Order: sequence, then C-alpha cells, then structure tokens
Amino acid sequence: MKAEILGCKTGVAVSGGMDSMALLDLYVKNGQDLIVINVEHGIRGKTSLRDSEFVKNYCAERNIPFLGFSVNAPLYAEEKGVSVEVAARVLRYGIFRKLLDDGTVDRIALAHHADDNTETVLMRILRGTGIGGLQGIRDSAEFIRPLLSYSRAEIIAYVKENALPYVEDESNFDSVYTRNFLRNEIIPLLKKRYPDLNASFARLAENAAEVENYLSTQIIPSFECEEGIFIPDVFACPDLIVKYSLNAALKNMGVYQDVERVHFNAVVGLKDKQNNAFLNLPYGVNVAKYNGGLLLYRPAKPFESIVFDGSEICSDGFIYRFFPSEKILKSCTADFDKLKGAVVRRKEEGDFFRKVNGKRKLLSDFLNERKLSVAAKDSLLVVADGKTVLAVLGLEVADEAKITSETKKIIHIIKEKQNL
Repeated sequence: MKAEILGCKTGVAVSGGMDSMALLDLYVKNGQDLIVINVEHGIRGKTSLRDSEFVKNYCAERNIPFLGFSVNAPLYAEEKGVSVEVAARVLRYGIFRKLLDDGTVDRIALAHHADDNTETVLMRILRGTGIGGLQGIRDSAEFIRPLLSYSRAEIIAYVKENALPYVEDESNFDSVYTRNFLRNEIIPLLKKRYPDLNASFARLAENAAEVENYLSTQIIPSFECEEGIFIPDVFACPDLIVKYSLNAALKNMGVYQDVERVHFNAVVGLKDKQNNAFLNLPYGVNVAKYNGGLLLYRPAKPFESIVFDGSEICSDGFIYRFFPSEKILKSCTADFDKLKGAVVRRKEEGDFFRKVNGKRKLLSDFLNERKLSVAAKDSLLVVADGKTVLAVLGLEVADEAKITSETKKIIHIIKEKQNL
C-alpha cells in the first residue's frame, strides 16, 4: 500500500488505532519531516490515557517527535449542549488549527479511508444534507487524508503484513453512536448486496463536488461594512444562490455549522418582507433584509449608562471622541455645557429627538427617515436627558444642544473605527 505523501512539515494525527498507525508507518518509511499529534479526549477514562501513553512510548522508542494534548469532551458537550462526538471533534480540530496557525506544522495528515467516507456520506444523507454534504470527506490545503482511496480491509492487511502494533478503542463497538451503528450494523448488510459500495459512494461524492464547485462560482460576494457583512442585490438571484451566498458570508463570520435548512428557507422568505426585517441565526448572528440585499451582523453588546463628561467612549468596535472646536460643523458640533451631565446610553422606546430648527418627533421616526439599517440602529449611542435625546453620537446633534451666541465651549464629535 502506498499513499501520496508530499514534503513539508506535517502533523500526523495518531490515536493509536489501526488506521492512524498505518498512516504513521507510511510517513516514517517515506522519511517525511513529521510531528505526531495525539489528542486524549477524556471520554474513556483509563483506557483513553493508556492509548495516548502507547502512542507516546511508540514515538519515544523510534525518536519520532511527539505532541500530546488532553481535553475534556464530556464537559464541553454538557456546557455547549452538543453530543460528545461533536464536542470531541470541535476540541480536536481546535488544537489542530492552533498548531497550523502558530506554524508548528504546515498541514495535518488524518487517517480517514474509503469506508470512513462511505459512513460520512450515508450519515449526512440520513440527516438530510444538501449537496455540499454529499461531497463526503474532502482534502484541503491544510488537512490531507493520504489513505482516502484505500478500504478498511486494505489497511488491516497492511497492518498485519508489517506487524504494526496498535490499540483498540472499545467505544468503536458501541452502536449507540450513529457512526458506529452504521459501521457495525448497516454498512456490512449493504456490502453483502452491493460489494462496490465504497466506489459508489465515492462517485456520488465526486459528482456532488462538481455541482458544489459550480454553484460556488455563482454566489454573490459579500463585503465588510460598518455594521457587519453585506451581500448586495442577492434577492435578484434564484433562491438557491441566495442560500449559497448566505452560507459563504456566514463562513466569513466564522460560522461553519448548525445553520440548517429551516434557517436558509426563512432567510429566503425575507425577500417578501419590508426593509430591515431580520431573523436570528445560530452563534449570535442576525440577518436582515436591507436595500435589496442581506446584512449579517452581531447584535450590539449591552452598554451600561454613563454620565457624559467629554471623555472618549468605546463601544462595539468604535471610539467616540470629543474635541474642542472653533468652528460649527453641521451634525458634528454641540454645546458642551448642554450635554454635560446628561446620560450616554442605548436608544430606548419612547425617545424623542428634534433636529436643529426642526420639529420634535419620535427618535425611531427620525432614524427611519435616515434609512439606517437595523444593525446601525441597534448599535447607536445617544446622549439623553430623560426621554429627550440631545445627540445621536456619530450621527446628529439635537436642537436642544445646538450652538448659540451664549455657547461657551464647542465640542466636535467624531466617531472612529477602533483598531483592535
């Protein structure tokens, strides 16, 4: 058995099981520059620790660089409300990602094989996956799977032929886990009727990948704006492209899972809603219809009211600065003494606002006239005396705070993006 193993610093993920030990053996025999990465998930108690110790000792005896990590997947699962399987994967890949980001390794090799791919595609089908999920296990620039074209039977034969030691994870036989149920009970029955099952699922995955690659070229690119991520004119596209464009934008925000068909369908439904209609998505992301497109944003963090004294204010990635000024600038200058002692807070229902020389009206009506996005409204800070808004910071100064002949101190209000 051979695997395409290219040069560069590679982290080889090794659990001690048969598959990963075969992968490690191939890397060692090819003289690769490698580091073994072992993650103990805290799931199986002493046997889990035993397996990690086995890998550590195996590497020490052969002078193979080794990095060992321990995580608590059961605790993480309880805290996040996910399955232990999902928790283990999230924590494991978090470690992998850190090693990649800090340059410890250039890529990570994983021991997934053809049977794993069949299990993955079947499991996703049963969960109602879309075309993207039918692609199965795919390589990327940073995560490679040199054994993906080989079956479990071929790997077993290689391990026996080379007398490789390995440990057995007893949880692999527990069919309470979905993947184990498919692996131990369902797929063996299918293979009796369809011996080329792996090849069939591999073809399905490749066909799905072709469709997925094409659709990815049709998405509407998103761009970063002051309020979040904006996808322009997306509702002029077919519903499928709306969904794909949304999914790409969510990935730009670091959201890769838990956004399901019901969410995508609901977002498509915003097309017939009024401007600024919005929905809540997982991971604290909101999406709003805005000017024919979609605006993705995270709601503003709570802001504790403070008394205005002219000190700079930081909120939601912006800095509000207050400088002495000699000139009157429209919408940007105010009478300092008229603001001093008022409260800086978020806007509230029932707030009133009067533009300079204008009529008093509800702040909400004024903001609607300015055609602000729901995200922009959500993040606003105001200087208020009771329900009377004296200034909408970064936007407008009220008539009550305007400069007059009696003004002693003019301040210039500037809103700047905070450098994080």
